[in-house]
Amino acid sequence: MENIENEKIEEKIEVAAEPAAEVAVEPVKEEVVAEVKEEIAVEKKEEKVAKAEKPQPKIKAEKVEKTEKENPLAQKYDNMDEKAPSKKSKKLPKKKVCPYCTEKGRTIDYKEAQKLKRYITEKGKIIPRRSNGLCALHQREVAQAIKRARTMALLPFKAE
Repeated sequence: MENIENEKIEEKIEVAAEPAAEVAVEPVKEEVVAEVKEEIAVEKKEEKVAKAEKPQPKIKAEKVEKTEKENPLAQKYDNMDEKAPSKKSKKLPKKKVCPYCTEKGRTIDYKEAQKLKRYITEKGKIIPRRSNGLCALHQREVAQAIKRARTMALLPFKAE
């Protein structure tokens, strides 16, 4: 940085000293030094302003559009500087309550194929406890009833 200043100062001194050879070089040198320092300060300010006013690339706008398409939560936020809630902060879904525990008189019977169809998939697999909301005791009873209904040909072993 100092080399650039020194070069500019020397050039200005040579230019300023040529027409007025009779004038002392010292006052000219001080004036030139002050001018060069002012010019450099102005250039630095212009660079800072140029950096601050630098337009944001269009890529960021494309990313915002992509995230809105991919993430429906992003549509809620007008300004993408605000962060959408992360996946970790999502609340777990409400725990399902076993229908057989809530209604004490309700029983599980292998002959009630329509009720048991709720607990098997289209392929004929038994739906796991975490998906259907049964407690462990009633899940075992439902599984036993489904197996008995399959044996009696009330429910299919496999989907067709």
